[in-house]
Amino acid sequence: MMKIKNLLSAFALVALVVSCNGKDEPKPTPEPQQGGIFKGVMFATSITNPEGNSGTVYLQTHSDLLPGTYSIGEAAIPAGFGSFPIAFPNGHVYTMPAYMGNDKPEVNRYSISADGKFVKEGTLGIPVNASACNIVELSDTKAYISLQGLGIVMAFNP
Repeated sequence: MMKIKNLLSAFALVALVVSCNGKDEPKPTPEPQQGGIFKGVMFATSITNPEGNSGTVYLQTHSDLLPGTYSIGEAAIPAGFGSFPIAFPNGHVYTMPAYMGNDKPEVNRYSISADGKFVKEGTLGIPVNASACNIVELSDTKAYISLQGLGIVMAFNP
C-alpha cells in the first residue's frame, strides 16, 4: 500500500514538472470596443410625490460618476414610476409605464448613442392597467413582457 502511495506521489510530481515549461505566455489584451458604443453609466432618478405612491422618474446617462452637480437636462427621458427600466447587453433599453397605471400605456424601446443620448427605436402599446414589470428578449424577433395587472405574459416582436 505504501509503494502505491509513493508511486502516485511520484506521478503527480512528474505531471507538475512537465506542465511548467518556464515560458511566459503572452497575456491576452482586451480588444478595444468599436466606435459608436456608449461607455458610461445609465441610471434612473426618482422623485416621489408627498403621498408616496406616485412621482416622476427620469432615465439618464453620464460618462462617469465623478463628484459634482448633475441635472436631468435635455438628455434625460421620462420613465414610469414604480417600474424599472430594463437594459439588455445588445443595447436595447426598455421603459415601461407607471406600475399603478398613471400614464400612457406603452412600452418604449431605446438605444444609447456613443455620446450618451437616448435614441427611440419603437413603441409597443399595452392594455390599460396592465402593470408591465419585466421583459425577456429571446431573439431579434421574439420577446415576452409580463403584464401582472392582467395576469398574462404577452409575446411581441422587439
